[in-house]
Amino acid sequence: MQNPKTYLRAQEEVDQLIGTGTIQLHHMKELQYLNAALRETLRMTPTAPAITKQVPDHRKHEFVTICGGRYHIPPNVPVRVLLGKAMCDPSYFGEDAHEFNPERMLETNPNFDKYMAAWKPFGNGSRACIGQTFAWQEALLVAALVLQNFDVSLVNPSYVLRVKQNLTIKPRDLLVRARLRKGISSIELDARLHDKAANVKAQSPPEQTNGAVVHDTDSTRITILYGSNSGTCLSLAQKLASAVTLKLGMIATVSELDSGVDNLSSSQPVVIITASYEGQPPDNAARFVAWLEGSKAKDLSGVKYAVFGCGHRDWKDTFHRIPKLVDRLINERGGSRISELATSDVSQGAVLDDFQTWQQQLLEKLKREYLGSGASIASQDLTDLAQISKDTRATQLSSGLSVGKVKDVQILTGPNQPEKRHMEIELPPGSTYECGDYLAVLPMNSENLVRRVMAHWELPWDAVITFKSRVFGNVPVDEPVSIFELLKGYFELSQQATKSVGSSSPCPLGRLSCLQTFIEPGRLQAVHRRCGKQRTTSAVHYGRQHVQ
Repeated sequence: MQNPKTYLRAQEEVDQLIGTGTIQLHHMKELQYLNAALRETLRMTPTAPAITKQVPDHRKHEFVTICGGRYHIPPNVPVRVLLGKAMCDPSYFGEDAHEFNPERMLETNPNFDKYMAAWKPFGNGSRACIGQTFAWQEALLVAALVLQNFDVSLVNPSYVLRVKQNLTIKPRDLLVRARLRKGISSIELDARLHDKAANVKAQSPPEQTNGAVVHDTDSTRITILYGSNSGTCLSLAQKLASAVTLKLGMIATVSELDSGVDNLSSSQPVVIITASYEGQPPDNAARFVAWLEGSKAKDLSGVKYAVFGCGHRDWKDTFHRIPKLVDRLINERGGSRISELATSDVSQGAVLDDFQTWQQQLLEKLKREYLGSGASIASQDLTDLAQISKDTRATQLSSGLSVGKVKDVQILTGPNQPEKRHMEIELPPGSTYECGDYLAVLPMNSENLVRRVMAHWELPWDAVITFKSRVFGNVPVDEPVSIFELLKGYFELSQQATKSVGSSSPCPLGRLSCLQTFIEPGRLQAVHRRCGKQRTTSAVHYGRQHVQ
């Protein structure tokens, strides 16, 4: 899961050898790459941490040495061999011994016999695990079944292996998300596992309509894929989904970019919104990029797509590398652009303006191509999507984040310079921080500003709102939420108004128009490099992977 090319090659091997049928005994030996991947995994992280050796009884009268005579081993003195170190010895396994490389453990590798001589994850000799053969067959069978039927990914893409030890070593707090692969239903999965797949047809799960009134045809569907670590591209994807649902009446499906592996539809438009991180794809886009790079000409023939990229020009050597790469590769593989690649430089502070300019052009092109020239772009009635109540008090909205305390903030830059700040943060008890970890600062809008917004729309301070659809972005659905807390923590109020909300417009739903015309729907950006005078930082989330 942390090596996209390995994952895709193993899954491709399973698809070629087993397909949609039931796994048979002869497949166990034929899955050579999957076998090699399991060997390489246990070479780097053996379940048996060490083995103990000593001079055998029949040689106790001898002067026994190891390492070319460097060390003398007296009788009855145990020698502990750390398998995790021994099987990653560069002098034996090569300079890349600490890198995950399944090709090293393929039977066709000229050094295979040499490597296997030092491969001891199940122990050694008479003390080796007697269940090794059965355990290996089980592991291979389970791995093949998972790859055949599921797309799996880490819940935390930045997970770093930590171990716990009972009798053997196991990963600690390793959570994996599994989704049925394209075209597989739970009924078909059951049939495959019981050798009756030939009699069952694939059933697709029902589509989500996000509560909007739509006509369900191929021409009214759109797939929006995002690659995002900090949340900016996710927010933009949600904004686009809201726009196409409200203005075009299309069914918008928003998913991580990795879900598009071998799954780009040719019957509906595909929109990709992604960033780059030091020239590499976001955590939830690495597998997709690896798949694109390994695809061939005409593999994506018929796919109609558009790409929007985010980036920061300070990384000049890799500026917009991933969106440019994705746009070029899809085109080279036979895809056709709905619109030309569009990008934004976040250092200029105009991401929303850039995005909305591109979005408006995209909506016009989608309308002409998929809805007909006679269709009009007009906002849908919002009364079915949200409902405001002025009589019900809401409980405190919980963000579910771990909160740290900001101890000190100092401005480091001079007047008329881009603002840089030094922040000292006290992390919550039990938390740790290492160099290279992400730390997300989630600012809250000031209470004075929130009160101004509510006063403008004549809303009482204890009014609540219930959203019936996700078209407004990452907001709670089907539960009463305090509007005061919603405006304080879910929406960006102090950011400069964009072009699309620059003009005053009548409220389309009583007092709900603040969500459509006064502020921008979507969640706060994960990291803010500058703070407005009316914004106060009151919540900090920490860890290797920023979350909601």
